Amino acid sequence: MNDLDLLRKYEPIARLTKGEAFFPIAVDEYVKGCSLWLTNPEGKDRMLIPHGELDVERLVDFDAIPPDHTMHLRFVDQPLEGCRVAPDAPWIQNNGATAGREQGAVGQCTSQGAQQAFAV
Repeated sequence: MNDLDLLRKYEPIARLTKGEAFFPIAVDEYVKGCSLWLTNPEGKDRMLIPHGELDVERLVDFDAIPPDHTMHLRFVDQPLEGCRVAPDAPWIQNNGATAGREQGAVGQCTSQGAQQAFAV
């Protein structure tokens, strides 16, 4: 078996549902889009690094977490509302299963009355 056959045999299959708001992304790009938060035992969050200023190198520097605290990444500031993928996206078929590796489909997101278009 050559390398390409091996890759094809074990390549992941992404299944997305209609209205999916988050898509596969490279780790570096995901971390760059996140803010880093610390949550105390009472559940209060404190932002350590704001959105757009974090990268993988800075993330690994946080190796000591205070007792009973947790750290997490936050990709969006507020929960998304009314998100949907364009119904004619070429890679959405069979109730959301991916149908190829085409890119560039456009979805729309409505959050607090404002519409934003995003490329997936």
